[in-house]
This record gives sequence, C-alpha cells and structure tokens, in this order.
Amino acid sequence: MMDRISSGRRLRIPFIGEAQYVPTGPAEMALRCGAAVVLGFSIRRPDGSTLVRFKRLPIDDEPGPELLAYRIGREIEGHLLDYPEQWFWIFRQNPVWPGGKGAPNAEEFERSLTRAAD
Repeated sequence: MMDRISSGRRLRIPFIGEAQYVPTGPAEMALRCGAAVVLGFSIRRPDGSTLVRFKRLPIDDEPGPELLAYRIGREIEGHLLDYPEQWFWIFRQNPVWPGGKGAPNAEEFERSLTRAAD
C-alpha cells in the first residue's frame, strides 16, 4: 500500500503541494515480474452506498521504479483532490506530512526522473 510507512527504499515526491515519501518496492516488483499495477479507490455516496473504482496503470513504457512510484503517487493525489472530504489519515504519515518544507515541483520532478532513465 503506497500510503503506509514501510522499510526499504522510499522516494520523496510532490504531494498536495507538500512532500510525501512513497515506497518504491511495489513499483520495483511490478516492473520485475510484469505484473499489472491496479489502483483502487472507494467513494462514499450520499445515500450511504460505496462506489469502488479501479484503474490499471500502463507500465510497458516505464523507464524505472522511481517514475512508476511517482505516477502512482500522482494518481492517489488526484483522487484525494477530487474527494478531499473523504480522505482520512489514520496516523501521521511521516515527518514531512503535513507542512513538508522544500517539496519538489511536480513537473520538474517528473522531467528529472524521465531524463535519469534515458
């Protein structure tokens, strides 16, 4: 799960104007074995029901686990921004959330990952 603190290599990515650490392990495993990367999000509806959406990310052209981990983080951020009232942090994520200083610019960050892979 990308929003959980874990051991192993983590990447500091731009996230909601701040910075967030995400593990690179899930992306590394997916790229090594060719597994699908599928994100799932639930949305609580006004009538009390729940809608669950899944999105499969293409990984055929991913140059490395860092860029894939970054793109996963961007998908999570997009869902959060679409439904901020439904986001619930169970615990403090890490020392840079919230109010992380020096959050990288998202566009430049993605360009740097793409250049590094070339």
